[in-house]
Amino acid sequence: MKRKLGIITLSCLIVCSMMLVLVSPESAFACSCAMSGSPESHVKDELERKTAVFSGEVLKVTPPGPKVFMSSDELTKVLFQVETVWKGKPEQQTYVYTAMSSASCGYENFHEGQSYIVSAYEQDGKLETGICELTKPLSMVQEELKVLGEGYPPEPLSKGKPTAESQTEAKQGSKQSYVIGGISILLVTVAAGVVLLIRHRRNST
Repeated sequence: MKRKLGIITLSCLIVCSMMLVLVSPESAFACSCAMSGSPESHVKDELERKTAVFSGEVLKVTPPGPKVFMSSDELTKVLFQVETVWKGKPEQQTYVYTAMSSASCGYENFHEGQSYIVSAYEQDGKLETGICELTKPLSMVQEELKVLGEGYPPEPLSKGKPTAESQTEAKQGSKQSYVIGGISILLVTVAAGVVLLIRHRRNST
């Protein structure tokens, strides 16, 4: 009996260890941004380093969906109605992503109906931004707008063409489904082990 109990306990420990490997929370870290200097130098630096710089109104803010473990760098998705572009080729409606928490340098102050200037870099086929970028409410960047100048209009919306962003989202969705499925199987295995242990104890009494 003791041997069987030890085997069941060991199996449960192995299963729990596998769960921790499959879904391990990412460690949080404090965000640290370099000093930006004057508005002119900041703008020039952003135009050199970033993939896209534009202004637009926030149409929708979509926070990350619930997961077994959440970390501060889970991505919030923000849909913009792009108005003026200074770098890149964003479409009239463009998604930008940011970490859900400022602890991971995410920009937490996007609000639907408000206009912003956004500087974003490309990461895994998506545009991402944060608090270390030029991204701010449009009302707070008057000096920066003078340096940027007139700009140009956004690209028209593409129709029926899969973007790198949509392909990336599909891969992420598939990966998440795999992890959830693996966790479900592991939980069923643990539950089955517990049931067998209870039955064994009842039969031995």
